Amino acid sequence: MGWWDDGILGGDEPLDCFAYYEKATGVKPMYPLEKLSAGDVQRIRVHIEADPMAWLEIGRAPGKGWSAPVRTQIGAFIAMAVGAKLPEEYKKEAIELIRQDEWMQEEGADSSRGRKILEFIQQLRDSDGTPKEPEPDPGLLETLAATPEAEHKFDDWVEPVAARIADMIPSDSLDEEDRKKLKSVLTRAFTLCPAAVEPLIGTGIIEEDYFKDLRKEEQED
Repeated sequence: MGWWDDGILGGDEPLDCFAYYEKATGVKPMYPLEKLSAGDVQRIRVHIEADPMAWLEIGRAPGKGWSAPVRTQIGAFIAMAVGAKLPEEYKKEAIELIRQDEWMQEEGADSSRGRKILEFIQQLRDSDGTPKEPEPDPGLLETLAATPEAEHKFDDWVEPVAARIADMIPSDSLDEEDRKKLKSVLTRAFTLCPAAVEPLIGTGIIEEDYFKDLRKEEQED
């Protein structure tokens, strides 16, 4: 799906990077962090504080896929979220890596991406071990919902997706009246909770580029 927002968690790349830290800690899934149990939060925090520089190496090590700055951003994001006490050595080296963010390098520190990276760096500098998850970035569907044309955009996908799911049930299992009711319920559910659709993206129900193309249309309007 690529990127849908220029924040720390605004794309598939940073979200995929959680897998490296899940493997290191044995805590899976790690994202979204607010759904972790207290025990898992403590397990992650203890793991990081036992060897902060090894935690940094997860982001810096070559051959892991994705860019080292993005991997390092996610490592720092997790550390701050669970309240890990980070030594100055970690902060200094992590910040050096984070500053190499390719997107910020291309568009400059004054760009929207640049400002968000610099704000994140300041949060890392100021972190003192108090659990504090940085301001979450909106997901793709939340980004669409927040546009001025949100109502129009919901019409573009909510009803068609609801109808697509309802139509997948064989006619001998569901009569037309019940199918209409199911479509109505799904339409309402997806409107109230757009993120509920995300697990279906890239399946036989919703093609991979469905929302990417919709986002492109929005930017062109």
